[in-house]
Amino acid sequence: MAAYSKKELFESVPVSEALKAMAVPTIISQLINLVYNMVDAFFIGRTGSSYMMAATTVTLTLTLLNVAFSNLFGVGGGSQVAAVGAITYGQVLGELPISGNFSDESGNAVPGELAWSEPESHPGCATATAEWTFTPQDPECYEAISGTATITVLPATLTVTA
Repeated sequence: MAAYSKKELFESVPVSEALKAMAVPTIISQLINLVYNMVDAFFIGRTGSSYMMAATTVTLTLTLLNVAFSNLFGVGGGSQVAAVGAITYGQVLGELPISGNFSDESGNAVPGELAWSEPESHPGCATATAEWTFTPQDPECYEAISGTATITVLPATLTVTA
């Protein structure tokens, strides 16, 4: 399986190939977790205490539920970025306002600065993809992230001079 950049993975790679590239590491980590829990259950089971075995079973279930809800709210709703409006062909990207909301896994808003990665670039016609970067105010607690947004580039008006 080929290694892809994040941009290639979401923009140009066929869906089936992208799914394989993202699913395989997840499956491997779940298998490692499964083996760990089986070994853990084996040694706890040798103690002969049904209470200890019940505790590990309940704890594993609660842990998996916690991970599922964290992914649901943390990853799915973590950031929404939108370019507001459109620019005309020939304008620089920095003239287009950008806004977004960022939150951590607990749903707490993360203040910071959202900006285009290359504000002096001139996007192509029709729709284009532009990279943005979010820099949190507290870099000790949060890392900067980047992503892409689809923008609308309107045709430029032609003028004829004789």
